[in-house]
Amino acid sequence: MPSERSLYRKMELVLEVAAEVEPGSLDELRIEIEGIPSFNTERYDAEKDDFVLGPSKPVIRRTVRWCVSLDLLSESGRLTRQGRSARRAGSFAKVVSKQVRLCLEVGGVDFAALNEAVTACMAASPAILPTARELWERLSPEIRCSDFSRLLTLLSHCGVATASQSRIYLSFVA
Repeated sequence: MPSERSLYRKMELVLEVAAEVEPGSLDELRIEIEGIPSFNTERYDAEKDDFVLGPSKPVIRRTVRWCVSLDLLSESGRLTRQGRSARRAGSFAKVVSKQVRLCLEVGGVDFAALNEAVTACMAASPAILPTARELWERLSPEIRCSDFSRLLTLLSHCGVATASQSRIYLSFVA
């Protein structure tokens, strides 16, 4: 189960806000999101010589950008057809996993090859942990390693990837 601070849960919250307020732009949507505790982080305040809790604009911006990249939100901050579908009860994981798969496929990731890479890592002597970085290096997709890692984590949160411990991937539903 994804935590409240996971990208998966934050994307769910962004879609909820977009549905409630029907923003006219991504900036309006970001402003509405600032009041949600899941987007708060602690930052050091030199004047107070203490850490203060407040909304993290970079986290909000990054989460909204993922929603746009996965075609859940339009550039105007409104829900797309996929975003509206994801909001239906019990549909979020299914829709997000479909959009993540499309994003990975556009980036040159073949799921059969991904599973073969996992198997090859585990069969190596000595065994190699199939982390996102290891899989990224073996597959050489046309997306950044950090994005590849986030997308694999989203698949795990959607229930279509089996992972163990901290992002050690064991299999993907083909």
